[in-house]
Amino acid sequence: FAFEFAPGVDGGWAVIGQDRDDDTGARVTSLFEIDEEGESRLLVNFTAAQVPAYGIEVHPDGYWLVAGLTELYRVYPSGEMDVVADFYDTDGETALMLAFDVAVDPISGEILVVGYYGGAVLLEPETFEKTWVVQPDLSAPTHNMWSAAFWDTRGGWYAGGQDASGWGVFRLNEADGAWVSKASFDESWSPHKMAIDTVYGEYFMSAYGGQYPVVWELDAETGAAPSQFFASEHSGVSWMDMWDLYVRY
Repeated sequence: FAFEFAPGVDGGWAVIGQDRDDDTGARVTSLFEIDEEGESRLLVNFTAAQVPAYGIEVHPDGYWLVAGLTELYRVYPSGEMDVVADFYDTDGETALMLAFDVAVDPISGEILVVGYYGGAVLLEPETFEKTWVVQPDLSAPTHNMWSAAFWDTRGGWYAGGQDASGWGVFRLNEADGAWVSKASFDESWSPHKMAIDTVYGEYFMSAYGGQYPVVWELDAETGAAPSQFFASEHSGVSWMDMWDLYVRY
């Protein structure tokens, strides 16, 4: 099944999903490229040490970035992959953050990685030098972040996540090194991924509740309670879920 995707480098899409190994029957996490005619091409099979690989984003320099728990991978359309950053302490063993998603400023190429426990780190696009904005206290976490986006016209980084008051959308305050709540929504829904309509100023969040896949729309100015933007025709069907989404004009 597929659970993360991003626009392609030259059209189409890149999709992270799982399949079963023909020989062993074990689940394999892979990155595929799908063209606009629906034809797929395998790019990378991730090893057991590299998964889970949850977040993916296309970079304007012509590759995809994939967030593993403790490493950030760069994947080219050729299928070549390398590690461009890790999130370990200087001892090389202690994780400073468990990453969940990656976002890119499409103009500057700057990169944001967010994750469990509210961690947020910016990476320079040429050298991948890290600047920690929120380095979480893993023993007393205040947030969880699982979906990141850049709002170009407002020059800011946003994330879908959770704090002590519940699910919501947060903006990253770089000066204070903190997450600021911008919108919240019903606790009975399990949200997955977030996208931002930067033209009309709305957040969109894929969610799931009681076998009822739905995309919620939240007003970015008021943070008002969400309205239903799209409901899947597969409501009530086990394993028919919606995960990722993006907005493009």
